[in-house]
Amino acid sequence: MLGWIRAALAAMVLGLTTLALAETPPPSAATLIDRYENLELAGSGQTRAVKDLEFELGRMRFRLDEGTAAPLLAGEQVIGFYFRGKGQYTYVSTEAAEHPPLRYLTRTVKLKPESGDASLMLRDRFDEMVFVGAGMELPDLGNTEAPSIASYYPKHREYFDKSSWTRIPGLLQWHLDAPDSIYAFAEIAGDKEPVRYTYDNYDNQSETLIQLDRAVRYGGEGRVFGRMLSSQPVGRSYRDFEQPLFLLRHVELDMTTSDRNRHAKLNVKETLVPHGRDQRVFNLSYRDRVFDRKDRPRPITVKVTDKNGNPVTMHHHFSSLTVVLDQPAPAGSKVELNFDIEGDFLIRPGSDNYISLWGSEVIPLPWLNGRYFTLRAKVEVEKPWTPLLPGQTLRNEETEDTRILETWLDRPTQYPVVMAGKYHIHEETFDDMTIRVASYAMKNKQSFRRLPTLAYKMIKFYEPFLGPFPYNEYNIIEINSYGFGIAPPATMYITQEAFDARREGGRGFNHVFAHEIAHQYWAHVVKYGSSHEQWLSESFAEYSSSFVVRKLLGDAAYRRQVGGWKREAKLACESASIPMANRLPQVGAQGSIHRTDLLYGKGPYLLYAIHKELGDDAFAMFLRNMQDRLAWKYATTGNVIDLLTAVSGNDYAPFFDQYFYGTELPSPPDP
Repeated sequence: MLGWIRAALAAMVLGLTTLALAETPPPSAATLIDRYENLELAGSGQTRAVKDLEFELGRMRFRLDEGTAAPLLAGEQVIGFYFRGKGQYTYVSTEAAEHPPLRYLTRTVKLKPESGDASLMLRDRFDEMVFVGAGMELPDLGNTEAPSIASYYPKHREYFDKSSWTRIPGLLQWHLDAPDSIYAFAEIAGDKEPVRYTYDNYDNQSETLIQLDRAVRYGGEGRVFGRMLSSQPVGRSYRDFEQPLFLLRHVELDMTTSDRNRHAKLNVKETLVPHGRDQRVFNLSYRDRVFDRKDRPRPITVKVTDKNGNPVTMHHHFSSLTVVLDQPAPAGSKVELNFDIEGDFLIRPGSDNYISLWGSEVIPLPWLNGRYFTLRAKVEVEKPWTPLLPGQTLRNEETEDTRILETWLDRPTQYPVVMAGKYHIHEETFDDMTIRVASYAMKNKQSFRRLPTLAYKMIKFYEPFLGPFPYNEYNIIEINSYGFGIAPPATMYITQEAFDARREGGRGFNHVFAHEIAHQYWAHVVKYGSSHEQWLSESFAEYSSSFVVRKLLGDAAYRRQVGGWKREAKLACESASIPMANRLPQVGAQGSIHRTDLLYGKGPYLLYAIHKELGDDAFAMFLRNMQDRLAWKYATTGNVIDLLTAVSGNDYAPFFDQYFYGTELPSPPDP
């Protein structure tokens, strides 16, 4: 009888213990962030001698020839290891489209690609590596004990933690949202170059190899900057639209300035919608500091709350802002977040009397494919400055000390923008829209006053083949530079020559002006969701501007423009294909020039070749179909191919394989 009671008590205790273990609450988001930010080495008793250990992940193969490894812990969980000794890696690029830019990018580093069977390989030896593999089976380090290597780990960590990259978003997404995914990275101190390899089959759906530059002084601190050598899709094609994890659908922005328009407070309310699956982790882009003209950092503070005012866990590093909800938000539901932002971050370009904020300089934003939001904005600045915002004006008034502007952008955009400065405003209302011009320098009143009429004439010129202009208010704003423009929604930034005198020929004033107006169609009506598709904005706007140049300046100016595109295309063709153009600026000024040559030269030259083949009527129909069928949608080059095939009756896929995705140049007849 006594034995039975003891057994029953033991069973009860065991059951209670099991229940207690089962009911142990999971770690909080803040705890997880701390663990992943401070990965620790296991105790010396777990350090192992390794030899001839090989393992693979994606297109990367590692070999640890001989050395010592110790497990890396996130709390009590083994998540990777730290290795010292002799090792080597081989990374294989099987994405043919990235081979030309990969060769171009490696001209200035010691790491050189080797040709394989329809591939390029990058190899290096290393003497130190951190490997973290969340969601995968880690290699077996064996049972042979070895002396501790803990004293070497902090120095490795110190160098790689100077990078602007952070592992926190990927590890949080794996732990909280997608435990069935793999998120892995390797930090490698190579003989030739230090590199970081990343594998992510959930969020970015890519594997990437980045070469790290040595630490440099930046903003009063040492920073390590990366150059992306290779980025290959995982489980998808880079030609397809990459579906986002969530969409930003609506933004309410309230901004005030103080301290002579140097200090800013922003309250930003964002509505996010998870796409495809339930979600706790939302990764956004927003800077944590700016640097003034003397390279001094000015920190930016961000606090996040939910719609009820409760604090929300966040992690902010360099330009990565990760927000973690207490509970998963169901797919398709609305997540309302409130961001309170403050700092002395209103830096004036060239010490001039204005500030310009746009994109993630204004508000926290998802990646390009997740931006699809309406915007209600209110900005109050100190006099004598005047605020400028895109959209329909709801309120425009003054107090004794400030000016207030409130606007409503009811069409989905990807780019918020806030301008303010000591601007002189000239506004004209036409039959169906209002166009205002803002100049802070006011060098030429005649030019200042003629710009609304010129802009309206160009808009009316575009409408027959591009459709109705998308906005009924349009701002033309002077910025401090020369020879280029920028086109946020319902807005044109134009440099000083527009306000000095009319410039003709080449990429002169009329050309730039027409290009920026065309961006309201090519970038905002028809959108693009990745850097691979930026030609849908730049090349299409550039080619559309050529019609205006021809109308205003004649056939000779048009022929010069086409000839210029051809020359630029020839200079850059071998460095990269058009979709890979944005990789080139990583090597400096020459790479930036080649990027421009591809997006502003080869891209419009391909459109010219297509135009010559189709003829005027069919090509105009193609452009109008693009605007009609893809209005307020993300477009891809695949959509372009399909529409061209439908208009012409010919399969345009081979043309694009050869000239767009490839590096060859077509030979259409001269205009």
